[in-house]
Amino acid sequence: MTRPNLFQYATSELSQDAMLCWLLAWSPSMYAQVEPELHALATKFIDLAFSKHGLPLPGVISTIEVRRQVSNVDILATINGTFELLIEDKAGTQEHSDQLVRYLANWQQQKRPGQCVVPVYVQTGEQSNFQNVLNAGFQPITRTELLSLMDEVISDANGNAILADFYAYLKDLEHQFQAFQTIPLNQSWPERAWRGFFSALQQHLGQGDWGHVPTASKGFAGFWWNWLGPVGAAEPYLQLEYGRLCFKLSAFTASDTRKIELARTWQRKLTKVSEKGEISITKPRRYKEGKTMTAAISAVDYRVADTTGLIDMVATVAVLKQAEVLLRQAARIMNEQPKAAF
Repeated sequence: MTRPNLFQYATSELSQDAMLCWLLAWSPSMYAQVEPELHALATKFIDLAFSKHGLPLPGVISTIEVRRQVSNVDILATINGTFELLIEDKAGTQEHSDQLVRYLANWQQQKRPGQCVVPVYVQTGEQSNFQNVLNAGFQPITRTELLSLMDEVISDANGNAILADFYAYLKDLEHQFQAFQTIPLNQSWPERAWRGFFSALQQHLGQGDWGHVPTASKGFAGFWWNWLGPVGAAEPYLQLEYGRLCFKLSAFTASDTRKIELARTWQRKLTKVSEKGEISITKPRRYKEGKTMTAAISAVDYRVADTTGLIDMVATVAVLKQAEVLLRQAARIMNEQPKAAF
C-alpha cells in the first residue's frame, strides 16, 4: 500500500528550499549522535558541493548559519564563519536572464576578506544541459547525485519520516523519468518518461537538447539536434515531437511570402532522397508560417520496439541516424538551387 508522502503536496521550490535548509542545519558535529542519518547526509551534501569546486570539506563543521532568500540567493549557508555555500534551488524550472551571473557577482563583492564562496545549483527536476550554469560559475547537483548520497546513508525504514519522504519522492520522480524503458510503445508515455527518453537519446547521439515546447494548445516534449547551418534561405535541423520525427527549418532569410514554398521544396527533396531508404517521408498536415517551420515528417513512429514491445534504443538510434543522412542529402541538393530562388 502506498503511504501518504509530504512532498506530494509540498512540491514548490520554496518547500524544497525549506527541506534543504533543514537538512543543512544537521551538519554540525554536535548532531552526529542525535540524528546520525541526517548528520551524515548533511555532511555528504556539503562535501559534494565543495568537491565540485575542488575544495576539501572543512575538517569539522562546528557551526552553520542557514538563511533563505538573501539578496536573491535561494539558500545561504555560512559554515564555520568562513565558507559561504550559495545554493540556487530548482525543482524543474531553469536559470534565466543571467540570474546566476548576477547573483555570484553580487556575493563576490560582498564577501569579507578570507571568506570562500561555494556556489551550487541544485536541480531535482530535469534539465537538458547545464552549460549556462557552469559558465556562470555554479556547479550543478542533480537528482541522481542526491539519490546516490541518500542511498549511502538511508538504511532504516523507521528512520526520520521527513527524510524518508523526501527520498521516496525523489526516487518516484526518477522512476517516472526512466519509465520509457518499461512502458511498451503501444501505450501512452507520460511527459516525464518522454524527457527520460530524450535524455537517453542525447547520450546516444552525443548532441542535441530537449525540453517542453509551449504552443497555443498544451505544448509538447521535444528533442532537437543536427543543425546543418545555413542552407540556401534557411537552416535545417531535426526535431522529435513525442513520437513524430520532423524535418524542420529555422533562421529564414527567405521572405515571409516564400517560406511555405521553401518548405514544400524541402519536402519534395526529402521525399526524393528517402525513396531508397527505410524512412517514409510525408507532408505535415498543413504548412504554417513562423520562425520555425516543419517541412516534412516521418510517416510512422520513428521508435523501434524489441521483441517484448519495449523500446529498442540501438535500433531507434539507427533510424535517427538515417534521418540525419537524409537531411544532409537533401541539403546538398538544396545548395545546388539558384541563390535567388527564394
